[in-house]
Amino acid sequence: IRERIWYIVVAFLVVFSSSILYTLSQTKLFESVASVQIMRRDPTIMQVQAVVDNEIRSAEDLNTQVKILESGAIIQKVADRLSGDDLRRFLAPYEQSNDTGEPLLPAKILALNRKIVPQRLSLLIQVQYRHPDPQVAARIANLFVDEYITYNARVRIDESMKAVEELKARADDQRKKV
Repeated sequence: IRERIWYIVVAFLVVFSSSILYTLSQTKLFESVASVQIMRRDPTIMQVQAVVDNEIRSAEDLNTQVKILESGAIIQKVADRLSGDDLRRFLAPYEQSNDTGEPLLPAKILALNRKIVPQRLSLLIQVQYRHPDPQVAARIANLFVDEYITYNARVRIDESMKAVEELKARADDQRKKV
């Protein structure tokens, strides 16, 4: 080892300096986190039996909510909400590295850089998003949470409308009987 110590030192310095150069040449990525709390029980608006049971009772129900957040529908809704200056700022870092000439699809970029992390022993879910621009990363993470909340509201509204239709049908039946 004493005879070859200089080979070891030179090899170490080459590996160390190349790893430093690689690390410093990488684009800085900022990660933004937005949290959403899953309520155990939906608010009861009407005293009608629910068409769809949205109550969180077990880990499977929570995992269902996580999968909804991970779904392509939520990703597409977020991609649709990006427009104008937001879309330009979002796509700017990826246009420089796109040498293939393929069109950049915001939904694909969103899916690659987003991560859904359920918090252990709680009903909180974190949406993490990485982007070279910190403001864009924060905006996208918040858009994911907003779209998830909008999706759940839309499901509740649809369920309520079905219940209203059911109540109208019952009322009509009762009128006919009377």
